[in-house]
Amino acid sequence: MIGAGYLSVFALVFIVSIYFTFDANALKPMIVREAGKRKINLEIQDMSLKGFMGLRIKGLKIAPPESGGEESGPAWQIDRLDISPRLSTITGLISALGSGKKGGGFGPLAFSFEVRIGGGKINGSFEQRQDSVSLEARVSDLPLERIPLNIPKIKNLALTGRMNGLVSLEMEKRKRPDTWNGKTEVDLDNLEASDFEAIGLKVGGFTVGKGTLIADIESGTASINPLKLQGGDITATLSGTMALKPRLTKSILDLKGPFKFSEEYKEKNPLISGFLPSSENYSYKGTLEGIMAGM
Repeated sequence: MIGAGYLSVFALVFIVSIYFTFDANALKPMIVREAGKRKINLEIQDMSLKGFMGLRIKGLKIAPPESGGEESGPAWQIDRLDISPRLSTITGLISALGSGKKGGGFGPLAFSFEVRIGGGKINGSFEQRQDSVSLEARVSDLPLERIPLNIPKIKNLALTGRMNGLVSLEMEKRKRPDTWNGKTEVDLDNLEASDFEAIGLKVGGFTVGKGTLIADIESGTASINPLKLQGGDITATLSGTMALKPRLTKSILDLKGPFKFSEEYKEKNPLISGFLPSSENYSYKGTLEGIMAGM
């Protein structure tokens, strides 16, 4: 018992001393290198320990990987990221490092997180076990101007406004959308879009006072009811489905419902009237990335 007591005190003192003397910035090269292997370009200003084995990363820039020979999209600029791994992840990592195995995984990856971006935040949890993924996230007061946009055939589009909402997603097989289930609820406030170009045409900017998206996901199909826009230049109440694809922009939308621009907006953009049906009933079926062309 005396020996066990000495051993426990030694272990406690050792862990505490490591915690208060360890420089988390020493992990930056390893993290950047591992991201580079997945063709993700990371830049990190500063790292520090947070709580028990948690990490706080400040000044994080994430450039997405190239896909299908196309250039990567614009980078995410994150002010602060806090990650707190669960005990199962820590013990799995220690076991893998101790065994000296190369190339294999180290068991389940599970952590909670909080992201700070321009006064807004995203907090939630993530878990991956082999090929299954579970994600819960809540968005609070996120500034739209800090969300990078990469929409094919759309140029010079900039947004302002605020986003709130939640996302829940369970992927039994992350590369098989037919195994995906969950829900999403998103609210947009005071949305304003700049002038932009769509399929070579100049389009005037618009405003939306309030936007709402509610969707339930079952077996890879999101049932949208409703996608609603009101106030400002656009009024719409759309419903339908979206067949999800591993690359989200390739997802297939099928939307219908009333959609109209204000008279003031049509006066400023006379070409818009030529794209709208006389009944003001909008219908679109095609990829998510092609929705602007479909309008």
